[in-house]
Amino acid sequence: MKVKLFIILFAAMLGWTACTNEEFIDNSSVQEGLDVSFNATLSIEDITTKAGMEYEEPDKNVEKTVTKCIVAIFKNENGTPTTCVGYKIVDNPGSNNGVYDLGSIRAKSGNVRIVVVANPAATDYPATEADLSSIGYSSFNKVETTSKFSSASLVKVGELNTTLDATKPNETINVDLKQLPARVDVKFGFSDGGSDETWTYEVSSFEVEGINPKSNILLGDYNSNYQYNPQNTGYSSISWSGNESETAKTLSEFSFYTYERATAANPVLITMTGILKGIKNGQTFFQETKNYKYSLDPKFVQNVCKTNGLVHGNLYELTGNISLTSKSIEFTAKSKDWEYKNVNADIGNVNYLFVSEKLIYMPNTLSYTFSYASNLDVGCSIESVKFTGYKTNGDTAPGTYKSGDDQYPTVTLDKNAKTITVSMKAVPKNYVPTHIMLKVKTSGGKVELSQDVEVIHYPTPYVEAYQNNKNGSYGGVPSGMPGGRTEYDYSQNNYNVFVVTSIASGNFTIGDPTTTATLSNGSYGPYPDVMITGTTADLNNLVSPKFIIASQHGITSQISYTNAQIRCHLYKEYYEGKLLENWRVPTEAELKYISYLQRDGNSAVKSLLEGAYYWCALQNYEVRMSTGNSSYNGSSQYVRCVHDVY
Repeated sequence: MKVKLFIILFAAMLGWTACTNEEFIDNSSVQEGLDVSFNATLSIEDITTKAGMEYEEPDKNVEKTVTKCIVAIFKNENGTPTTCVGYKIVDNPGSNNGVYDLGSIRAKSGNVRIVVVANPAATDYPATEADLSSIGYSSFNKVETTSKFSSASLVKVGELNTTLDATKPNETINVDLKQLPARVDVKFGFSDGGSDETWTYEVSSFEVEGINPKSNILLGDYNSNYQYNPQNTGYSSISWSGNESETAKTLSEFSFYTYERATAANPVLITMTGILKGIKNGQTFFQETKNYKYSLDPKFVQNVCKTNGLVHGNLYELTGNISLTSKSIEFTAKSKDWEYKNVNADIGNVNYLFVSEKLIYMPNTLSYTFSYASNLDVGCSIESVKFTGYKTNGDTAPGTYKSGDDQYPTVTLDKNAKTITVSMKAVPKNYVPTHIMLKVKTSGGKVELSQDVEVIHYPTPYVEAYQNNKNGSYGGVPSGMPGGRTEYDYSQNNYNVFVVTSIASGNFTIGDPTTTATLSNGSYGPYPDVMITGTTADLNNLVSPKFIIASQHGITSQISYTNAQIRCHLYKEYYEGKLLENWRVPTEAELKYISYLQRDGNSAVKSLLEGAYYWCALQNYEVRMSTGNSSYNGSSQYVRCVHDVY
């Protein structure tokens, strides 16, 4: 038999229907287990398109787009789907006037549940039909998705219990698809204005806190249009600013997507900044920046709001009605049936606090100024001033600065200019960054508003560490290199890959010390045209702007100078989860630099290199770490490789 399968997607405003039709079809006269086939198509109704997690301009057709479709048919035994009896994966199905052709699908006759997922994320489902055929329904319907919100690739889901009858050819079966996310549209209206006045509120920036970027279940067991899935607990935020585009722009309305979640204990907070403007007789007679907030918490009310919390496949329209007398705002919310719900936003005489920067970097400087905006009095307090050092064994050594220390900040607030200046007497002397937590807060309102600001004060140079704990694979260090590797020396367990960054290097010159050469010693190579550290005196006077030092996974026996070069070319080790290849021998200046850092009594990094001597790239020269002096060596020595990361 051939059965045409039409899958229809409805928008909220066009009457979105249930994700699953739970009517069980009992047809005992149908012979089960016979081979049947479908000709499956997708018919998608027009729906309205708005913005995604990263703001998109409205496009009314793209929300119905299907770029990939998965169809699975499960045997339905007394209402419980069991064995997979049919399946198909279709990439980029052909479209004709909005109808997508999925081609023929083979299955077995009898009571079945048809499951359809459109636009699944790449990791949601098996990549091949062979793998899909072995997946059970319980696994299929509990797949998580974190696919990026984009109007043209929204995940759509649908299920239908039905009967496939081999004696009824050309039977049409309809499966309704529903958008897995919900969409929220925000727009504005005005009251109390004169009949000859035109008013606008153009949003220049907005932030939405509380968006759920992850759906923990796609289908089946939570079949409800009205109640959120309690497994969904994700929390994220989005923001948009017209000043970040090539030409400054504003929005008269905006939208966003979110997967469903509960909102009673933690509503979605929408914060908007915009220009309220009044025009009369062609002239602007009022223009002012206004900031508004709204907490979105849908609640089920008969004939008013259909959902508790945010629920998949629903459209929520929020209208902020701005009183032109008080310039305050009151929101109303429409559910998917477009019934009004009056919401007490409790934001008459709106109080606001905005801080221009939440994360501030201070490289080799003693002061930094940032701005704020608020209609209330504002203060700024120092919450903590901390740094992280490293012991000889690689363990962290947390530390703090106290008031009176040169690295403890002074905060100056200019209420007229609405700026806050952070200043220190000196940059950190311990070679690690200082992390300063500030709290900007208001006073005089019913509720204190606050914003945390982190300031990272960098010395020059500074050292950070990445802990390479991949011990089972020796940190990624290969065998078979000159000098071997630490197979059994458990006393060498400092697996920090130290990162040395030079903003300005004092007596050292910052530059690229690398060149190319052919390496060979008879037993290894030749390795033609490989990157190495230059062997000349000029290149050995340079310090890389940012380089990492191999951890104690990379300690060696004493080897010749040539073998040291070959070892570093062959060396590999993990850094920030990536296996880095093609390391190099450090320059003479870099070893002297490291010696200087770890011998300084102020240093919070007690040991970068614990050996007495190491090869540098200046041919047949070694550096003594206790003094920083270099000397000729015509025999063998230890080497610790480095890798540039700038």
